[in-house]
Amino acid sequence: MWSSATTTSTTIWARRRRNSGHQYLGYRVWSTHVFLPREKIRKQQRRIQWMQRAYANYEIDAATVRQRVQSWLGHAQQADSKTLIPRLLNQWRFRRKRRRPPGTTATT
Repeated sequence: MWSSATTTSTTIWARRRRNSGHQYLGYRVWSTHVFLPREKIRKQQRRIQWMQRAYANYEIDAATVRQRVQSWLGHAQQADSKTLIPRLLNQWRFRRKRRRPPGTTATT
């Protein structure tokens, strides 16, 4: 049987909001499902925006973009993210700017 004294772990579980889940290894975990924290999704969206700008300006190559995106998708697929991943992939477009011949400016 359980003793009447509470441990620190049971106190923490009892004080948390019911609908917030518990943070574990970069996920929000409930007994029935696992989600990515919203702040992690926002952080990845900012990284993607940076990569889109860098890719457009020829600062990074397609292999680097592919590796970074695939790495995060592998992490996201461990959670219940069946609707999140397709929604984000539809937003993520990587396009290059046209290169100008050397010695020309935007006005010529």
